[in-house]
Amino acid sequence: NLVFGEYKCMGPGANRAGRVKYARALTDQQAAPFLSTTYIGARNWLLSPPSL
Repeated sequence: NLVFGEYKCMGPGANRAGRVKYARALTDQQAAPFLSTTYIGARNWLLSPPSL
């Protein structure tokens, strides 16, 4: 399955009027699982930021 979702888009290209019919704006609750890198298993392949 594929979902085309937008979350809190703003700026010149944010007008959704010309989007495909299946595009939808996500609520805070719908977007929450994707706002963290845990859903892609990032701990296994993303490096930690360097310490300054």
